[in-house]
Amino acid sequence: IDQCAGVAGVDPRPLTLRELLAMAEARQRHDWSIASSVMALLASVHRDPKKRRAFKPSDFDPFARKADSGQPIPADVRVLKDVFIRKTAETDPEQGGSHEG
Repeated sequence: IDQCAGVAGVDPRPLTLRELLAMAEARQRHDWSIASSVMALLASVHRDPKKRRAFKPSDFDPFARKADSGQPIPADVRVLKDVFIRKTAETDPEQGGSHEG
């Protein structure tokens, strides 16, 4: 609680933990917004304009949403079987697992 209040720069006593967390995250987003703008400016100044596009603040901001994030990854059913069914078969007691039943 004290760390969140310190990041947000407020007195924690009248606030709930949820409010403090929201304030701390907003402060971090704000600080990263400023820092990423400076980083983008510096990187753009030192780039080769013939080889690279200008940098954007979102290239350096960890809170910036990427366009492709949240998109489902297409996978065949065989991949899902490999991941889930074979993994449980490896931990199955009949296959040498530590549980007996």
